[in-house]
Amino acid sequence: MANETEYDEFEENVVNYTYAVLTPKNGYDNIYIFLGGISEVSNKYFDFFKSNSTFIPKRTKIYSLSGEVRIIKYLEKYNIVTPAPCWFNVDSVGNLICDGCETIYDQEKESLYIILDAIDRIASDEKMSYDKIYLGGFSQGGIMTNYVLLNSRHELGGYNSFSGYILDHNFPDAIVPDELSDTQKTILESYTFF
Repeated sequence: MANETEYDEFEENVVNYTYAVLTPKNGYDNIYIFLGGISEVSNKYFDFFKSNSTFIPKRTKIYSLSGEVRIIKYLEKYNIVTPAPCWFNVDSVGNLICDGCETIYDQEKESLYIILDAIDRIASDEKMSYDKIYLGGFSQGGIMTNYVLLNSRHELGGYNSFSGYILDHNFPDAIVPDELSDTQKTILESYTFF
């Protein structure tokens, strides 16, 4: 499905660092929710989405979400101590850390529910069936895409995770590959792209 919408045929609405919307001016039939990576603001990929002719199908509205704005310990190794978006905090080598939470895993779980609630809200606001909503992300956004896929409230139209991995034993109470139900294994085996 090639995107026939040209670069200047989109309306861009940047609400804040963590929420932005890109709407094709000629209408839309699909929704793509994109989850940004660590320190990526919500509209970082808009130029890519607007100009890429193969990645996004035509008539697709894009909601771009980023994680909560916080001081990211991982970035301190680059002398960056400015608050930036992330779905969960990690230290300088990528290990999960607890930054003002009860347990080390609370940020991931909180982000999961933020994303699940956003999907439900977008589906309701847009009056769009879940099979017309697609989810993808890059890096931490890709990790959260996989987390949503395994814990989703509804079957979405498709998923794509870029530089993300399936959550593992580092995430207690999360589903790990060797504990998947038959339904979840089927979902992973049919991991769809739109």
